[in-house]
Amino acid sequence: MLNLIRLTFAILVIVLIVPQTPTENALLRLFYETRIFANSNYGQTKKILNFLTWICIFSFLIITFTNGFR
Repeated sequence: MLNLIRLTFAILVIVLIVPQTPTENALLRLFYETRIFANSNYGQTKKILNFLTWICIFSFLIITFTNGFR
């Protein structure tokens, strides 16, 4: 079960990081244009996406390293 959760977070991290390039952030533009986050401007959407990306990365690392201590 833990491997399935780890796989899910790994795929989520890949999906979040790959479209984010220094010149064009397709995922940020998609979040902003679809208004996933109600009443948020571009800067707030960028902060939310950045926060979501780091939370997914740290969750993946925590799940990966805590599984090794069993």
